[in-house]
Amino acid sequence: MIFKYAVKQLKRRPFMTILILFQFAVITLLISMILTKISSYFVTSNLIKKICEGDSYYIQYDISYSIEKDDRAGELSNAFDAEFQPYLDKLNNQEITQEELEKKYKELDKKYDKIFKEENLDECSAPPDISKLPYVGKIYAYYDSTLTYTPDDLITLLSTDYINDLNFKMQSGNWLSDAEQTDDYLNLVAFSSSNYNIGDVIDVSMGDVDGAIKGKIVGLADYSYYKEICEHGSFETDNYLSLDNMLQFNSATIFAEYSPDFFEEKAKKYFFFLEPFSQSVKLKDDIT
Repeated sequence: MIFKYAVKQLKRRPFMTILILFQFAVITLLISMILTKISSYFVTSNLIKKICEGDSYYIQYDISYSIEKDDRAGELSNAFDAEFQPYLDKLNNQEITQEELEKKYKELDKKYDKIFKEENLDECSAPPDISKLPYVGKIYAYYDSTLTYTPDDLITLLSTDYINDLNFKMQSGNWLSDAEQTDDYLNLVAFSSSNYNIGDVIDVSMGDVDGAIKGKIVGLADYSYYKEICEHGSFETDNYLSLDNMLQFNSATIFAEYSPDFFEEKAKKYFFFLEPFSQSVKLKDDIT
């Protein structure tokens, strides 16, 4: 009977009937979405509560910061090269002198440096500081950068928390957390399989500037102990939390500490850039 009545009404008022059915469908969908949202809230709340009750729970993620600024910096770098290349060609053809080339380089450098400052592109040379967020206890991060000790070998920079919690087995010298830091040198730790000795001072390049800063070998990690780890690229902190596939290194890796104050000062004079990095955050134990 109801079905027949509905069909009769549909024939008499097709537009109104379709509109009512549409409204009913929308309301049903909205109710379903609200219930799903409420359900996920309780699930998420219970998950966060469980995490905060634990002793060693970490949020691990890959982060790429200031992507748009990074791309813009790349565009300007290419524009600089394109504008400077003709003068290099003229020098090679003996059409201009070395002094004229250097003068043009300074002009272009000043021009593009002004653009960098106007667009705040220097901000993309440093990772975001999340240490002051209320739930962050420790930050384990490593960075690739424009620091090199040979043309093909980068220096791996580690955050202070990461350095303090990595329980490296040393063959000789000190791990970074135990070495005395001075303003004269950047402390470095290499593997015992390298050709370096404790106390060696090496030139560290920043970008295209060779020997921009001096690095000093303060410790040699026992390569025989880490041979398998080097081959598999994994490590564990001293609290046995696995950070597999996070800290990538091999026998040629040299470690240093990332000090924002130190490198921000150097970056005023030399080109210094940190690549997107891997970061793991330990939550504070007293989160409620």
